[in-house]
Amino acid sequence: MSRPVTTLLAVGAAAIVIVVGFNALRPPLTSTPVVGASPSASVAPSANAPSTSPPASVGVSITPFGAAIVGLDGTIRQDLGLPRSAWAPAIAPDGSRVAYVDGGKLWIAPVSPGAAPTDTGATVSGSVPEFGTFPVDAAPAWSPDGSKLAYASDGDLYLLLAVAGEQPKRLTTDPNLDEWPAWSPDGRFIYYVNAGAMPLDGNAISTTQELWRVPAAGGTPKRMTRDDVPEIQPDFAHNGSMLVWAGGRVVSMNATTGESADLRTTGDGAVIAMPDGWNPRWSPDGSKVAVLVYQGARANLGDRSLGIPNGLPAMEIVIVDLKTGVTTTVGPRVAAFWNPVSWMPDGQSLLVNRFDDGS
Repeated sequence: MSRPVTTLLAVGAAAIVIVVGFNALRPPLTSTPVVGASPSASVAPSANAPSTSPPASVGVSITPFGAAIVGLDGTIRQDLGLPRSAWAPAIAPDGSRVAYVDGGKLWIAPVSPGAAPTDTGATVSGSVPEFGTFPVDAAPAWSPDGSKLAYASDGDLYLLLAVAGEQPKRLTTDPNLDEWPAWSPDGRFIYYVNAGAMPLDGNAISTTQELWRVPAAGGTPKRMTRDDVPEIQPDFAHNGSMLVWAGGRVVSMNATTGESADLRTTGDGAVIAMPDGWNPRWSPDGSKVAVLVYQGARANLGDRSLGIPNGLPAMEIVIVDLKTGVTTTVGPRVAAFWNPVSWMPDGQSLLVNRFDDGS
């Protein structure tokens, strides 16, 4: 069986209106999740929305595209100075290093200004032909202790010690596409998404996508969900709570049973009315969630010289306070729903692979 192929360029310039049936992102933090009604499948923001020029930066000297540490108020705290062609940056748990993909390789760079990056020696192949050899789906993820990296390459998962010269270890060999690795808080398992028998559609969604896990030490993968609802982009809080995008909305999922439930406030238990969003990311203390929200007709220009197609949809970063249900928008936008943010250890800032300053 050949691997499914992601074709993130949507067909037709008229595909501006995006149906993203998230309804409300809402899983509990403490109570055992209870299976609710199965959400209907939804589509990702089209990569063919009309392009507009990025707005000029105002009042701050920054590059218009690249990785930076951004405060929750939208201020740029530090431009990391990574190459413009860097993709999928992920901050280490202690905030000292950033892993990213560039030129088909996995790199690690100190967060210190001017520090030289290290080529880990791990090569990364993408499974998206429109991007050529530019792997947008590597999604490197740090282990909780910061000693290892899990990442996807050519549709399988690999594990790498976070030092130069080490050979990566292949964790999965399924003929179907494996992607979106996320570590359990104890470091024992890597949860991920397998596309199943149905190919991914033009929005990188398959009706047979399900959540799996594999021991970080190696072993037999185990399927965690059997609900016929596409699941992608899992993420764990330190206390073991898990969020995933499931069939059009972000839900809480029990990491042992695969049961899902709505997200609720930690105060009175009310259901949180969250905006439609992708790629949820827990804050370090579990009190907030960052999601990427499609911005309608506004799209970035992309840059073919970087292997990024024109017209990728711009995504706003929205922070949801799980104590109050209040949402706030962080300034700089990112390109595309598979370009997640990372929380800095202080919980007051984010690592953002920004497209612009958000003005």
